[in-house]
Amino acid sequence: MDRSQLKEVDELALQYKQIAAEKTFTAILNIAEPDIVAFSRRYTIEREDQEDLAQILRLDLFHLLRDRWKVDGDKSFHWIMLRQFKNKCLNFCKKGIKESEVKFIEMDRFFHLGTPPGFDDKLQHDDLVEFIHKAIDTYTSPIFQKKDHIVIDMTIAGFNGREIKERLNYMPNSLTSSLKRTKMSYKRAMFSGSVNMKT
Repeated sequence: MDRSQLKEVDELALQYKQIAAEKTFTAILNIAEPDIVAFSRRYTIEREDQEDLAQILRLDLFHLLRDRWKVDGDKSFHWIMLRQFKNKCLNFCKKGIKESEVKFIEMDRFFHLGTPPGFDDKLQHDDLVEFIHKAIDTYTSPIFQKKDHIVIDMTIAGFNGREIKERLNYMPNSLTSSLKRTKMSYKRAMFSGSVNMKT
C-alpha cells in the first residue's frame, strides 16, 4: 500500500468505528488484499498454505477492526494491521516447523551492542524490534530492505538459520549478508541518534 492508501485505510477504520457497516470493512479489505496476498506468498511456498494463510489474515483483519483496535490508541490502524499481518505469518510458519512457544531472542546479545540511547533498562522487546526495523529503513539500501525486514523478523521469532534458508529459499551467504547489514544499520542508528521512536 502506498501512503495515500494507508491514509484511506485509517479513515475507513474510523468510519467503521462510528457505523459498523459491512461495505466499510469490504473497502478496507479491497485495499489490503494485495498486501495480504503478498504476505502469504512471502512466508509460504505451497499454494494450499498460501491460501490458508491469506484467509487467516482476512479473518484477523475483521476481528482487529471490530474488536481489538481502539480509536484512542497511540498507533494508527494501518500500523497495527500490518504488524498483525506479519505476526500472523510468523506464527503460521512456526507451527509448521515445531509446536513450541515462539520466544523472542535477546536482541542486545544478538547484536552485542547493548541498548540504544534514550531507552531505559526495562526496554520492551517490541520497542527494540521497532527500533531495528527503523534502522533498516534508514540505513539499509532500498534494494535489500524487504529481505532484511523478513530475515530479522524470523530471527526474532526463533527460526534458526537452516529454517530461514529453507523457508525463503536463500543461499547460505545471502542470509549471512542480510544479518550483517542489519547489524551495521542498527549500530549506525544506535550511535548516531538519528532514529526517532516517537514518529
